Amino acid sequence: MEVYLIRHTRVVTSSNICYGISDVELASSYENDRQILADKLKFTETSLVYSSPLKRCEQLAKDIFGDKIQVDKRLQEYNFGDWELKKWDEIPKTEMDFWGKDFVHHRPPNGENMEDVVERVSGFWDELLENQSTKNSSIFVVSHSGAIRALICYLLEIPLKNAFQMGLDFGSITKVSVYEKYLTMDYINR
Repeated sequence: MEVYLIRHTRVVTSSNICYGISDVELASSYENDRQILADKLKFTETSLVYSSPLKRCEQLAKDIFGDKIQVDKRLQEYNFGDWELKKWDEIPKTEMDFWGKDFVHHRPPNGENMEDVVERVSGFWDELLENQSTKNSSIFVVSHSGAIRALICYLLEIPLKNAFQMGLDFGSITKVSVYEKYLTMDYINR
């Protein structure tokens, strides 16, 4: 089984805005970004496609793979709770400092911590492995940087505190191959 973890393409929201589970629009460069990404993928009629329900992923998945996608909420981005769509510098420093010291265990107000995200994505992954119809398939998963980083940490047993040390560009692909009980991370951030 080959699994391609795809981060959505660029968005219009600037990098100084905190967004996770908020639906934000894709950038004006979307058509070009989508085509560059699509040219890297080898999709067949037997391939399976899963997507986060957030429109930046679901639109990309539909535009590349058509209507055969399966939407799964467990693939959503990190939930920043009350911080969603605020400028990073408008978030109270005490809250940011508390979260930043241990984002693995601490949550933004009404949001998630990294353990919550890993619980979601690992549940998705474990179910994928248990499903007999996926055993010999190429699988494409369109998701977000936080969710993909959490899954990589889970698969490679990387400490969650190191999750954000991995670069994942917009429109990047990470390939995981599974052979029975053995897993290899073929590449990250291509």
